[in-house]
Amino acid sequence: QVPEAGNYSLWNAGEQVKGLSFNYDRRESVPEVLSPSELESMMLDAGLSNIQVVETTEAGLGQALEQARLGLQLWKLFLILALACLLAEVLLLRFWK
Repeated sequence: QVPEAGNYSLWNAGEQVKGLSFNYDRRESVPEVLSPSELESMMLDAGLSNIQVVETTEAGLGQALEQARLGLQLWKLFLILALACLLAEVLLLRFWK
């Protein structure tokens, strides 16, 4: 019996005779649908606290994934803050004597 699924080669006297592939039993890949709350509780039980369950419709899935990937963008705020600090430094150097 093959210990795990994968691609194997059948050899005879140092010559490859045939390539073989074996898969796991189909009963092991039966997809079970879990509710978001069940999925979150299973993740917490497994100690996976850095995973987020995304609940959305199929139409809004792309937008939800984009928001999860990009997060809250603060670059504009930091750019304005950097320019304000630069202006303050210039004014201090100019008028501080």
